Amino acid sequence: MKSLTSYLRKIQNLIPIKSGQNLKVSILLTRFGKLLLIIFHKFPNYYLLFGFLFLMACQDTSTLYQKTFTAEEKKQLALQMRQGIGYYYQGSVPEVMLIEEGLSLDPDNVELNREVGIPYLKRGFAAEFEKYYQRTISLDPTEWIGWRGYLYLYFYRDYERAIADFDATDSLTVDFVDYPQATSVHFMRAIAYLKLKKYDEALLYLDMHLTEELKTTTLDYIDAKTFLYQALAYYKQGALAKAREYLKIGTDNAPYSADLWYWTAKIALEQGQQEIAREALEKGQTQFRKGYQNQRPYVEEFFQLYQSDFDELQAQLK
Repeated sequence: MKSLTSYLRKIQNLIPIKSGQNLKVSILLTRFGKLLLIIFHKFPNYYLLFGFLFLMACQDTSTLYQKTFTAEEKKQLALQMRQGIGYYYQGSVPEVMLIEEGLSLDPDNVELNREVGIPYLKRGFAAEFEKYYQRTISLDPTEWIGWRGYLYLYFYRDYERAIADFDATDSLTVDFVDYPQATSVHFMRAIAYLKLKKYDEALLYLDMHLTEELKTTTLDYIDAKTFLYQALAYYKQGALAKAREYLKIGTDNAPYSADLWYWTAKIALEQGQQEIAREALEKGQTQFRKGYQNQRPYVEEFFQLYQSDFDELQAQLK
């Protein structure tokens, strides 16, 4: 320890104090020496480690910045870029920079290609979204063509293209039902047909969806929109009693749904059942105020309700 102290003093004495700059260097060296003394005193067994770290710090660091990579290293680095974009807002400059850097390393990274198109989708640039998402599908159609159908359906209300993608998904995965964005293709195809006013097809796929779901769960775990859309398909066909049957199944299993109660009230009123309509509307309004209505981020839900819908129906009650 004494030899280290005397060595630091010798170095300090070699610095002539002729300027403020040299004085600062001398002071810094003194402080650095004191720090080393404290470290060596507390950790006497780590002389070699500290010496090694000091030598490493003095080496040329240019070797640390690798410029060439193997194909496997490029794929791993691109994967790291993909993981990193989650820290940034979609479409922001940092996210775009990470995506572009990742694609420069691995142009066939499926998720990076997909991420290029998503900000365009959410901002309404349909042509740009389609261009980049098509690249994703060409790389992995089995995984992503159903997702594009979901996006066509909910973001662009392009029902024909959505159905085409759902049909293509079924042709690629014949042994099971796909759930892009955690939503059954049967269910989404039914919505598309419902909006196209093809009610028989909508009911067919809603029945298929319900049958598939009940293989692994019970009615009380079924999404309440399933019963709502079944009821609406019958309602649009003029089968009011049949629509009420499915609304009853829905409210029995999902009594919190403002939408189910609203449509129960609306159809009951059309059937001349004022008191039933009044009671159902009151229940629907209560749940609506609690926030238990169908809604989605980014876009309007199909058949979404607003307070004005409740007000108008209330005005029709005597």
